[in-house]
Amino acid sequence: MKTLRVPLSESRVEFEQQVLTLAKLVVDSLNEAEISKLLATDVADEKGIGKLERWLSQEGFDARQVTETLRRIQSLRSKMSAHRKGSDFDKFLSNLGISDSPLIAVANLLWEAIAMLETMAAFFGLDLTY
Repeated sequence: MKTLRVPLSESRVEFEQQVLTLAKLVVDSLNEAEISKLLATDVADEKGIGKLERWLSQEGFDARQVTETLRRIQSLRSKMSAHRKGSDFDKFLSNLGISDSPLIAVANLLWEAIAMLETMAAFFGLDLTY
């Protein structure tokens, strides 16, 4: 958590490090076993974000913002890890709405993640003290 920040430069390497850290914190850290306990039924091959979406919907929460943000972060991390950088990667970033500036892109992703957490906290009556 202490390493997550807006990059200090426009470096693509720093951008990738911050995206990986953010993905670990908000996607990889989903406790699928606990979410599954809260669901009335099981769905075969359902993964963490899908389970979270179904549980939030079950609770009456409009899960679109949350799941779009999580899927965007997960997709970005997966694409960075699996593919060589180049024009395809740049096109992928553009399709995700990621600007040419790694610094601004990470700042926007961080704001999205914060807004997502604040929205869920408010819905469930939780206090997020920074």
